[in-house]
Amino acid sequence: DQAFDLIVLVTVLGEIANQPRFLAEAHRVLRPGGCLCVAEHWPDPDYLTLRRVHGLAEPCGFRLEACEGPFWSYTARFRKPGAGRP
Repeated sequence: DQAFDLIVLVTVLGEIANQPRFLAEAHRVLRPGGCLCVAEHWPDPDYLTLRRVHGLAEPCGFRLEACEGPFWSYTARFRKPGAGRP
């Protein structure tokens, strides 16, 4: 629990069978204020839109902080709410 400051996923989330469960675990192991970065690039066959990623991450307790890049090649930064941002 609360062991990591940062989790980075580069074209990985679409490969995970149970994405909500994975994101709940990511939330559990991140410290308060921790960051989850998700990068997606089309034409990866498992590409997820930002809208989809946001829809998965928000119910798990993450808040979208920023997104860089065009829709087809972006990196989204989500934050676990809490004190002491790393």
